Amino acid sequence: MKPSIKFLIFIFLPLAALLLNDLYLKQAFPGHISGKLSDVVGLWTWVVFFLYFFSNKARHIAVFSSLIFIWWKSPFSQGFISFLTDQFGINLHRSIDYSDIWALAVFVPFILYNQQILTIFKSNNLVFNRAFLLVSTFAFFATSSSPYSVSPRWSFKDQKFDIKNSKRDILKVTGYIKNEKLLDSLVRKNFFELEYYNKSNSLKYTVTIILDSIDIKRTQINLSYLLSYDFGRKKREISKEKFLKIFTDGYIKQASTLDSTLGSGYYRVQL
Repeated sequence: MKPSIKFLIFIFLPLAALLLNDLYLKQAFPGHISGKLSDVVGLWTWVVFFLYFFSNKARHIAVFSSLIFIWWKSPFSQGFISFLTDQFGINLHRSIDYSDIWALAVFVPFILYNQQILTIFKSNNLVFNRAFLLVSTFAFFATSSSPYSVSPRWSFKDQKFDIKNSKRDILKVTGYIKNEKLLDSLVRKNFFELEYYNKSNSLKYTVTIILDSIDIKRTQINLSYLLSYDFGRKKREISKEKFLKIFTDGYIKQASTLDSTLGSGYYRVQL
């Protein structure tokens, strides 16, 4: 017996998208789209998984899952993650980003159509239902596993770049910041931490830089440290010289041109 079309679309397809995105797309095409897609299909698969066992508790599942997701995306979950790592050697990974909360909107169609989802389960072959539960369990653990990470804390004290653009414009473009009040507050700071997703080698870097305004139209950028970089799930180390070239071709290029489409990756200012 073949699985129904509705089962493939509403149950299997989100699960397949979760696995494909987290095991491949995040490393091959890091950035906003792959990150948000992971949250949406992950949350949908999560609540559908529990609906199978608690068929009359859709609203409770949605509320409980919302609270867990908000906690998971906050600094308050770090203690739990550290406990699992220290006591059991279980490495979990998540990014603290409150903009991900919008993904909770996926619970609206879940609450509206949970009975239709249950009907799909009931009319489907038990083998396919159990396969969904088994693969989902694997996906929840596999897609939360921690990437390989290195913390070299390389110092780049002598790396200074004189950029013919204002500090405000540089932050706006390289940090993808559109909120004017937030920009005003950031301009008053000098020390910044950046997350940088590099497309060419699929690595994520965390760097610290200093932005000093020379005058209203010029800024000196000092690269302070490469704090760490993550491999994703493919272990590849780089040299200090290689990273410096990546930073120059990426961040410095964007800061100089104020063209967010240039450079070789995506930056996010850690606030």
